Amino acid sequence: MRDHLRSIWEGASSDAFAQQYEELKPSFVQMSTLLCFACSSSLYLKSARRR
Repeated sequence: MRDHLRSIWEGASSDAFAQQYEELKPSFVQMSTLLCFACSSSLYLKSARRR
């Protein structure tokens, strides 16, 4: 994804985007993990109620 977006921009804008993306990447990964956990928990609770 980063490389695709970077190809759209040129020069300093491209470099600034790449740097910012790398700085924020851990937050993206944490948010993804949190959302997966929340979805899994929700599905588990729904299935437990049906029993």
